Amino acid sequence: MEPGKLLFAEGHPGRIILISLGVQEESVALIRRLLNDAGASYPQLAQLQLVDVPLPVFALPEQTAWLSAMLVGQWRDLPTVEDSVDAIISAIGLTDIESGSLLSGLDATTTDTVFTFELVVRIQAIRERQNKLKLSSARLPEWLEQQATELAAWFALPSDTSSDSSAGGCLAQLQVNFLALRSKLLDQLEDHFTRWRYSGSRPLLQWLALLDEALEQIRADYESRRQDCLRCEGSAWRAYYKLSVPDGERVWGLPDRRRLDWEAAVRALAAVYDFKIKVQLYTLAAQIVGELIQRTRLYTTSLTQTDLKLAELQVWFTERCPDEPLFAPLLTNYMTRRLDASRLRSELEDWADCKLERWSAMDGVQTEALCRQMLLRMQPLCLELYAECCHSLLDPLQAVSPAARGRVSLAVHETDIREALSLLAQVSGVRIVAAQSISGTVSLKIDDLPFAEALEALMAAGNLTCTQSGDTYVLSQPEVRG
Repeated sequence: MEPGKLLFAEGHPGRIILISLGVQEESVALIRRLLNDAGASYPQLAQLQLVDVPLPVFALPEQTAWLSAMLVGQWRDLPTVEDSVDAIISAIGLTDIESGSLLSGLDATTTDTVFTFELVVRIQAIRERQNKLKLSSARLPEWLEQQATELAAWFALPSDTSSDSSAGGCLAQLQVNFLALRSKLLDQLEDHFTRWRYSGSRPLLQWLALLDEALEQIRADYESRRQDCLRCEGSAWRAYYKLSVPDGERVWGLPDRRRLDWEAAVRALAAVYDFKIKVQLYTLAAQIVGELIQRTRLYTTSLTQTDLKLAELQVWFTERCPDEPLFAPLLTNYMTRRLDASRLRSELEDWADCKLERWSAMDGVQTEALCRQMLLRMQPLCLELYAECCHSLLDPLQAVSPAARGRVSLAVHETDIREALSLLAQVSGVRIVAAQSISGTVSLKIDDLPFAEALEALMAAGNLTCTQSGDTYVLSQPEVRG
């Protein structure tokens, strides 16, 4: 037996781990034979458990590549978006279409009222002036047309566009409100995008699709209301002209008929501008939501390119480690606990002087340099995690934290069973080893259950069996025989 080619590591009583360099199988077999022969005279030796583990000196590049692929997978799949679509819709004031903060913000005037209230005040002033003037029936139509002209001036944009817009009419103030709200809501949406930049790209893309769908529905609702108000405005105009312009069949001379036509004409005029205001409110609201949709789709396009680049990195690493290494499930669990994926990503962004969102612009040379830099940073961690895996074999009864023995909450939908087991191990703090033969997907929700019950539920959903060695749970899947 050549010195340095075989390493004995003593751990838990009654267990010896034999760690070889992968080229001294004869030496390992010799040790086993010697211990078996000595066991006849020394029963304690016969009770020893021998575990042969190859030291990954030559396999280190492959294992590091495999861990790197797993890490990139975390960047793509980590579901860290905590906000629901409804919460975002509410935050930007779009929950209530009719009375939400978007419409109320657009409808605000410089006097802390709303345009519809100002319209009511102006219509009431018209009525009061007419009562004071006591106009004859012959002059009433002309005078009413003058009032309609004044209302039109109040509503329209100022003729001098170089003047202060606040001194203009209703449309001018609506435009001021529109610009302010558009800027505010777009900034709020950008703040959310910035906060989500460390979320997994794939679940975030799914979430953005839901947000896009919700915003599109809101825009369609605003547009539908706008079309309804346009039709109502047209009907109000027709009623006003019919009531305010006397014809051969209309008799304005009778006092009661004059009063009836006058009141009806004023109500029709009020309805015209009430609907005109609503048309503008819904038009501007739909335009703002449209710009939110456009910004969301731009972000989605950028994120899609980022996810494609991450998929390219995964392929680069996977090609260098086509098979799962020894201790693959344990390595994954330890990496999830020990590695700060966001911090390493930030370090790589600093090294490349390029944010993740711009990695899609890297050429082949830059991409390979990034991958090799990632391998360099992952190698020490790979050795450290491998040592922890070996230690778990030597001392499987290592105490887990009290929190690990607590209750578990977990929800997965159409998730790979091995990934679900890895997630259960992560949230519970319990060692779970999944056999490579396990396949299929699983959907279940575990709400505040003890670990044992949570594991049983997952086993039942995935048709799994379990053997336990100390605090290590080894899961397998029975073969289905035809």
